[in-house]
Amino acid sequence: MALTLTVSLADQQFARTKTIGVLNVSLGLCRALSRLPAVSRLTLLANPSLPQIGDPNSPGLQRLEFTGVERFRRLWWDQFGVYRAARRVGNEWLLLPKGFASFLRRCPVKLATYVHDGMQAASPGRVSAF
Repeated sequence: MALTLTVSLADQQFARTKTIGVLNVSLGLCRALSRLPAVSRLTLLANPSLPQIGDPNSPGLQRLEFTGVERFRRLWWDQFGVYRAARRVGNEWLLLPKGFASFLRRCPVKLATYVHDGMQAASPGRVSAF
């Protein structure tokens, strides 16, 4: 069975990122996914600041440009916009490589998140292991 996948990169911009590692992992993950034979269709929700990923002539690779996904619009994107875009694209899965899923609504397609690191809620001076 072939995998159809949408990946949201629209909220990641090279010029504004505070964590270049997250951006590098996200781009590398998309490059690797674009080469997998099991992925029959890969749709990237991107923005103009991001480099081309994969072969732009590949029939299974589609890039949709989104602009203005920054600051306050980021909250709207995370809660509503990315799910609306994923539904319109029609792929079976949505991957959020920054790990921020909506807490206001349910995703209309199957959802996968990638969390790069963990944040502890421990008190100062107390360290707990995962």
